[in-house]
Amino acid sequence: MYEKWKTAFLTISTLFLTFSLVLHPQAALQASIRGLNIWWEVVFPSLLPFFIIAELLISIGVVKFIGVILEPLMRPLFRVPGIGGFVWAMGMASGFPAGAKLSARLR
Repeated sequence: MYEKWKTAFLTISTLFLTFSLVLHPQAALQASIRGLNIWWEVVFPSLLPFFIIAELLISIGVVKFIGVILEPLMRPLFRVPGIGGFVWAMGMASGFPAGAKLSARLR
């Protein structure tokens, strides 16, 4: 019974949003442009330096050195290698996307 209501609600919501976009394309276009401007002026400039710095630190070997230093702390406390300290610090400083990217890169 719950699944039927959930499916009906999602269908009605999707149809409502679709009709709203069709009936008011100018408002949808303006909102899209505003969202892209916010991304370009706020998100991109704030994350780009973290991505560049992280890649530089990884490529010159600083991250492995930090991993060796942090190994005695990270392994007993969090059960992760010492490199996890660098990933954690960069993730906290720049947010989830950078932490996820670094976790995948240093795996």
